[in-house]
Amino acid sequence: FAKDIESAGADYIVIHARTRAGGFSSEPNWQAVKNIKAKLKIPVIANGSIDELNATSVLENTGTDGLMIGRGAIGKPWIFSVLKGQGEPSAAQKKELILEHFALACEFYGKHGVAMMRKHLHEYSKGCAGAPVFRTKINAEGEAKKVLELIKEFFSV
Repeated sequence: FAKDIESAGADYIVIHARTRAGGFSSEPNWQAVKNIKAKLKIPVIANGSIDELNATSVLENTGTDGLMIGRGAIGKPWIFSVLKGQGEPSAAQKKELILEHFALACEFYGKHGVAMMRKHLHEYSKGCAGAPVFRTKINAEGEAKKVLELIKEFFSV
């Protein structure tokens, strides 16, 4: 199928290393991606369960030309800076980014911005002390001003 895409004139192809049937819980099949890459002349981008821990090994083991990161950036949008060798942001920088993300979501989505941000706030708070209580509070709150105060309080440096 990938050869057909290449023959049709594609400039590059992105290959997800898991099947639809396997869903998010299945292991990525990097060997399949490597095999497809070996048969194509166009650039191949690898996708599927890529994070800062496995990005380098995925590139090395598949021979692909690049990576596409999706869910790995939810709750860690700084993953791209980390992968470029810029290091993990400080707690203050993370808080600033989270506040900006919240403000932009509320500006773009209006009242629905609070609901849209819940999954992101859940991910941002992973591994932090008091995260379950914070999540319960933001899940119950629909007013942006109050959620903003909860964010400021929870992510205080």
